[in-house]
This record gives sequence, C-alpha cells and structure tokens, in this order.
Amino acid sequence: MSARVRVVLSLALALGAGTVSGVAGAEPMVSTSKIAPTQTEYGALAVDNKFNKWVVEAKAQGISLPKYTDTVLRGVFATAKIPVVIAPDGVVRTLDGHHKLSALVRVQKITGVSVPVNVDVIKDYSGYSETRYANHFVNKLGKGYFGDSPSESAVEKLRSLPRSLSGMRDNPMRSVIGLVFDRAGLEGSWFKDYVQFDLAALLKTSGRLPKAPNGAASNPKYLDAVAKVIFGEPRFTKYLQQQLKPQHIKSANLVFGREVRKASARPKVLSRLGKLPSNSRVRLRRSRAASPAKLRNKVQGKTKTAKTSPRARR
Repeated sequence: MSARVRVVLSLALALGAGTVSGVAGAEPMVSTSKIAPTQTEYGALAVDNKFNKWVVEAKAQGISLPKYTDTVLRGVFATAKIPVVIAPDGVVRTLDGHHKLSALVRVQKITGVSVPVNVDVIKDYSGYSETRYANHFVNKLGKGYFGDSPSESAVEKLRSLPRSLSGMRDNPMRSVIGLVFDRAGLEGSWFKDYVQFDLAALLKTSGRLPKAPNGAASNPKYLDAVAKVIFGEPRFTKYLQQQLKPQHIKSANLVFGREVRKASARPKVLSRLGKLPSNSRVRLRRSRAASPAKLRNKVQGKTKTAKTSPRARR
C-alpha cells in the first residue's frame, strides 16, 4: 500500500465516510467542518478582508456569490494543498491558512455551497500517545500558537486548541499587524510561523504600542502610527529580519529599506519656498500657513527695511 493511500485511508477513518474523497491516487479532499486549527487566536478583520475580497471579485465578474463560490472557490481550494496533521484523536488540524479557511466557512454558510479542501498531510499521529504527540508537534516541530501567555506543558498547550475553526478567539492586534504588512507590501509567508502574533506581543510588552482607538484596525492614522514604531525603531525591524525565511530575505529587505526611510523622514516645511536669505527668520504657523510668494515678499521686505533703517545708516 502506497504512502498516499495510507494517508487517505487514515483521513477516511478519522473523519468518517463521505468526508474524504480520492482514495485511488487522487488528492484527499476534506470538508472545512472537519478541519480544526493549530492556534487559539486569529484576526477577525483578516477574515473579513478575505471574505470581502471574494464578494468584490464576484461582483466584478458579474455573477452571484453562490455562483462564484461554486465555479471559482471550488477550483481554488481543489488545488490549495492546505498543510494538515492528523492528531491521535483523529482531528485533522491545519498548519496554515486559518484566516482563508475561516472565510471559506463563512461563505459556505451564507451561500449554502459546499467547498471541500485539498489537504496535504504533513504528519499522521495516529497511534501516538498524547504525550508523544505533544512533544513532537510542539517541542520538535515548533508548531502551534497558544496565546501570549501559554502553559509550559506541551500537552496542556495542545489541549487548549479549539476543535473547530469557529472556536478561535479574536486577537485585534493580529489584524492590525496584518494590515500594516499588507500596506507595506510584506507577505506573511516570507516569515516564520506566527510572526504577526509574536510581533504584536512584543510591541505590547515593550510599551511602544500606540493606544488603540475604537476600530483601530480600520483606522488609517492608527495603522500609520503602528508602522512608524515597527519600521522606525531598529529593534523591531531587526526582529522581523531575524524571522525571515532565507529565500525571501532579498525581497523583504527592499521593503524594509523603503519603510524605514518613510518612518524616519521628517516633513520639509520650507521645501517649496526656494532659497531664502540666511539672515531671515520666517515663522510658519500650522493653522494659517502663508503662500510661498507672500513669504518671499515678507522676507525681502524685512531685509530691505533693515538696510534702510536709521540704525543701519549709522
């Protein structure tokens, strides 16, 4: 029996008949209702963005969301190859794509269209004890995100994982960091796992995280403030560089260079005034800034007056 057939049979046994297809050499397809996460938290706004993107694409193509789900998303997830593991208790847990899969759960609920997911089984833990499974998954592979203050026990960490995608808690700062990445042109896949969660925790513990207003993740000014901290302070940029996967270092460093320059740039208030006399002093008010022409006239007038004053003639 080939390794692929064994994997598909393991999935079939774990999930029950009708939830897995493709035993005869085809790819294993699993229902999202049977997929559980390997992290306790997610970014709700990141899921909203994925879902809204599909809604916009459906409208752009002139088709309904159910039709888009059936004709487009089915094809996308048929070739997605979402990496998963099979836990000893038979639960199929995804290693990546939590936000994409959560958005898919939502679109299926709204449209009533079922979209099975192509999975790639990275490790089958069938037959493992709970302790052996925990030690390998958490300690050896370094997988799983369990919040910013998890238990020290690998077994307890795995026990804290939800048994469905809908069981994850919202971490608003995960969404904020994700949007900062998107605006900068940084791909989450360029980094090691859970970098956005870890960076959010690092910002929080450092005391450098700007105070979040209501609706922070959708507030452009707040996103700008967070980006200024991340890219304007070397320790945070250095941390991100240390988390890069080797094949993406070059691309990421181009982004870092641009964003660091942007974060450290100071506005040049007099950039449009041209060269002014060295002995002139012009006070610019933020509320009522004069035009460049008026400022030149003002400066020239002051200079001329200084030359013809009685004190100057003496």
